[in-house]
Amino acid sequence: MHTNIMTKTIIIKNRRTIFLAAAIMSLSTNLPASAAETAYAAGQASSPAVGVTSISLASSAVPYGLEATTLSVDGKKLDVLAYHADNTLMVQLVPVAKAMGYTVDYNAKTGDLTLKKPRRVIKMALNYSEYNLNGMTSSAKTPFIRGNSTYLPLRQLADLSGYTIVQQDRAEYKLTARPENDVTISASEELSVATEPYSFSFHYPVLSGYANKEAMDNINQFLKETAEKWKTEAEQVLSEAWAVHPNKDRIIDYAHMYPYGFQAQWKVAYNQEGLLSLYADTYQYMGGTEPDRLLRHSWTFDLNTGQPLTLLEASGNLPDYATKINQYVNLKIASGEVNSTPPAQFPGIETAGTGWYVQDGKIIVYVQPEPVAFLKNEIFEISVPISRIAGAEQ
Repeated sequence: MHTNIMTKTIIIKNRRTIFLAAAIMSLSTNLPASAAETAYAAGQASSPAVGVTSISLASSAVPYGLEATTLSVDGKKLDVLAYHADNTLMVQLVPVAKAMGYTVDYNAKTGDLTLKKPRRVIKMALNYSEYNLNGMTSSAKTPFIRGNSTYLPLRQLADLSGYTIVQQDRAEYKLTARPENDVTISASEELSVATEPYSFSFHYPVLSGYANKEAMDNINQFLKETAEKWKTEAEQVLSEAWAVHPNKDRIIDYAHMYPYGFQAQWKVAYNQEGLLSLYADTYQYMGGTEPDRLLRHSWTFDLNTGQPLTLLEASGNLPDYATKINQYVNLKIASGEVNSTPPAQFPGIETAGTGWYVQDGKIIVYVQPEPVAFLKNEIFEISVPISRIAGAEQ
């Protein structure tokens, strides 16, 4: 069996840096498609019923490296092939996307993929780690081709599509659409700075279509002013860093290795029951003059008023909310029940180095990273059930 592993250099302009994307897709492109994949591809071409595959994936028909996996998408059973890559479950794109209600368009010349349904347009490309939802970008494992199917991370597709995932068995997952607020969230027009070598551009979320226009306008104005402030501050900081750089000629010649720039990646964490919780991770590239910076910013808005909630309000207006949150976080850190590297000492929820947002009945507490954590792209966070803060859960 011949395997061709190819590495492609991709330059992403807004980061002004080079990403080496290991082409997982190339690991499999040269492998022949199995009978199961060929039959399934034929089934896709003939447009089988959404949520129902046209074949039965018996274990003998599953090609090496792939696993027959059962999904329940809004109650519809779906048998697909899946691939595990570094603890990430990659699944066949087309049947899952169609079960979620998307139309799927693929441009074979460019490798571009577009998923469309009301309030959502998702764009991605083979061999690129960037995913675009209504103009807002995020990163995850790159989509790749195996035989006649395209695979992408199930978690990423679910997050972008507003679905929850519950694993019910080793190869069985339940996906359920969240009852979202009736609002569309898209990217703003580009905010940009064109001064070399620290040119950069980014977007911020814009709400549309919500019945309470006054509240919606309040949120849009808040997000716009926040983004414009970031742009002004980033330009000032980068200008000062560039002014003291000891070797300007070299940094211009090799700006892709030591970039200057600013980037913001947004995520909608919760969009239900009259609340909108979102956060942005901002990256500031300092050209090698000082450590690059990664910071998280978060807000939870009341869609009835358009105003951000305080942590007291999000915690149910309990007077001892901060004490209970701190106790819970320290308990979980001490017991080792955390999913990422905890700080040496949790500074407390009311300190400048921490933040929070709301998601699925929980307060998600995070700690701003040290500069060295920028290379890991890691922010420590932990989920605190609101019921625990209220004393209903022991």
